[in-house]
Amino acid sequence: MMLNYYRQGMVDNSRERIFENVQKRLLTAYANLRIDYLRRNNVVMTSALVHIAGRTADVAQVRNQLEEFVSDLAMLSLDSDDQSAVKQESLFATRFAVVNYAFNYILTSHMWSESEKQDWTALILTPTIDVNDSLVLVSAVMLACLMQFDLRKLQTLMDVYAFASDERLRQRSLVGWALSLSRDTALYPEQNAHGAAIVGGRTLPSGTWRVEGCRYSIAWTQIRIAGDTAEYHAGLDQKTAI
Repeated sequence: MMLNYYRQGMVDNSRERIFENVQKRLLTAYANLRIDYLRRNNVVMTSALVHIAGRTADVAQVRNQLEEFVSDLAMLSLDSDDQSAVKQESLFATRFAVVNYAFNYILTSHMWSESEKQDWTALILTPTIDVNDSLVLVSAVMLACLMQFDLRKLQTLMDVYAFASDERLRQRSLVGWALSLSRDTALYPEQNAHGAAIVGGRTLPSGTWRVEGCRYSIAWTQIRIAGDTAEYHAGLDQKTAI
């Protein structure tokens, strides 16, 4: 019916909105198919998928376990040295298993929904877990976004940079932001809009950063910010390996 109206030249004020929605759904379907392909054919993704063994992630449960690690570790000071050493080893082993599972799950995850983005962003930003765990999760989001661009994962990196209180967390998310930007700004106008809301007329910091054993120089060029849109790019020059 809609096609007949279009052929007859009738004006449909909802046409552009409907087209954009269909386009986004097709992009999401394509991205999920590509992730499925990488899961089967990329050795890193295949290995990560084996570690999660088909389990789905309960972000609330992951958060509870990481928070329990922090509180239990603090309570070890009340135990004797012998008991403390044994319990500490057990705590760190459990914590490693939880973080490892969360990392592999994020790395191999399909395109995020809005609720998934909010849940993982809140987990990374919460001050009740160890900041080192948050750093690992940010790395997982960045690598997942590099494997297959996901606007919501990119927005998580942006939000962590904007709201994190720990400078190491902000720096790592900034590097992830720069490396994960999509060149298809016409397909993802939200990328620029979200960036504009965070930048708010400020200049993003340039400098030298260490990522995955290499040193990168990031130089941001702010071109225009007007209303809810922004145009910017990051120049990346890979330096010598550390």
